[in-house]
Amino acid sequence: MNIHRGELLKKYFDKSGLSRVVFCNSMDISDNTLTSWCNTPELGFEKLLMASPIVLHDFSEEIPDLKFLTYNKKMNALIVSEPVEAYKAGTSESNEALIQAVAELKKDNKKIIALLEKLIASNPNK
Repeated sequence: MNIHRGELLKKYFDKSGLSRVVFCNSMDISDNTLTSWCNTPELGFEKLLMASPIVLHDFSEEIPDLKFLTYNKKMNALIVSEPVEAYKAGTSESNEALIQAVAELKKDNKKIIALLEKLIASNPNK
C-alpha cells in the first residue's frame, strides 16, 4: 500500500492543533512550502523526520523504514542508524559464547602463570 506522505504530514499537522504560522516558523519554511509538501505524495523522509517532533508523531508507525533514519539539520542529511534488533537477535547466544571464551582464557592464563612460577622457582640464578 502506497502512503501519500504529504497527506500523512497534513493529517498529523491538523491533529497537532498548531497554527500554520507556528508550524512554518518551527520548520523554517513558508506557508506555500507547507502547502506544497502536503500535496506531495512522495514527500521526502527528511521532511517527515523534521516535522515529527513538532507535530508530536512518530511517522515510522506508518512508514517502518523511518525507524532506522534520523535527520541531521546541520548537515542537511539523512543518517542511517544500525537496527538494534539485529544485535539483540543473537545477544544471548553471543553473550554465552563470549562468557565461555573468557572463562577459557582465564584457565589458560592460570596455567601460564603456574608454569612461569615453576620456571622462576627452579631457576638457580635468582
